[in-house]
Amino acid sequence: MAIHFPESNLKILDYNRVLKTINDLTPEQFLEKISDSYEIKPVEEGDDPKPKAKQWCSLYLDKKWYALKVKDEKVDKTNPVKQLDS
Repeated sequence: MAIHFPESNLKILDYNRVLKTINDLTPEQFLEKISDSYEIKPVEEGDDPKPKAKQWCSLYLDKKWYALKVKDEKVDKTNPVKQLDS
């Protein structure tokens, strides 16, 4: 089953997730832990924190925004379905 809409009628909304705890880690420890999978860049105050490209996401932690990019080695480029959430 399929349906077609003109691009002008299509709006993809944000898909947000919330972490209720970071398991007693400090913000610095949490960022260090996720740095295994993400490149982390602080977002300058006043800049829009929304991701601007595929494989980017945003993190709000300790009243600061961070731009996170999935590291290339963490993306399975042989499987397009597995890339949907990256």
